[in-house]
Amino acid sequence: MAHAPHFFRIDDPMERPVIVTPDAGASRNRAAAAVPSTTIVPTCGLARPLVALHNAAMAVSPLPLGPSTQDYYDRFSRSYDDHRHHGYHRMIDELELGLVRRYGAGRDVFEAGCGTGLLLKEAARVARAAVGLDLSRGMLGQARARDLKVVQGSITAVPLPSASFDLVYSMKVLAHIPPIEAAIAELTRVLRPGGHLLLEFYNPYSLRYLAKRLGGPGRIAEGTTEKDVFTRYDTLDKARSYLPAGLEVVGVRGVRVLTPTSKVWKVPGLGPLFERAERAVCDLPGPRSLGGFMIVIARKSARGT
Repeated sequence: MAHAPHFFRIDDPMERPVIVTPDAGASRNRAAAAVPSTTIVPTCGLARPLVALHNAAMAVSPLPLGPSTQDYYDRFSRSYDDHRHHGYHRMIDELELGLVRRYGAGRDVFEAGCGTGLLLKEAARVARAAVGLDLSRGMLGQARARDLKVVQGSITAVPLPSASFDLVYSMKVLAHIPPIEAAIAELTRVLRPGGHLLLEFYNPYSLRYLAKRLGGPGRIAEGTTEKDVFTRYDTLDKARSYLPAGLEVVGVRGVRVLTPTSKVWKVPGLGPLFERAERAVCDLPGPRSLGGFMIVIARKSARGT
């Protein structure tokens, strides 16, 4: 049964009270330390070198003191949109947006961790209403410049009413949230019964993971690298274990299954070939399990429990 639009006030995020989790350097270390280490058992020959790297990474000490998560993304906001409108990054976005359009067309949509609004802008083109949330004031400034409806806050304490949306999605965000179960519970809370969640995880069984481990942390801004933010990698079974009761997994999409590095787009004609191949395998049961980004598609029980 179709829902009437659920209206609620979204104040100016630059003036409204900010709801955030305490994640300045020391508290972030405590949160990271509270995450239990995970040992992955190899399931196939191809996965063994990736598993070895993952298990070694899980044995390292907690992150050193550094910028808070909010500071990290405020700095990242200055260059986040660079090169994201074409090539490798556009391919990744389109593979994610394919699902957003499928489940969000004509419905009320919420993006948790909307950043500068690149995906939210496209979602708003097909949705009945689209709202985004982000922790970073810098990111939201650019999203507001795109005339998008956004609110500043934490994914673990979403400042919006329960059962407000038909589609809730989060891309490249959950991997950076230590209390991931609390975050997914919040996203489930704002989802209407019968609605869908699109939850993206980082996959240790992937070429992307191997490239990250071998290449080291990338530079984000002056004095900031990828190691300055908490990052987790989860298998599909582990991702399923985070879901609260009342959610049913109805699908999985693997994003960046075959692409070894974004640099393939610098070779004339090679990038489009990889894009066609990625589109062909992203939903296939075998290859999708090797996607660097793994999107779990879950449906909330019509009873809302």
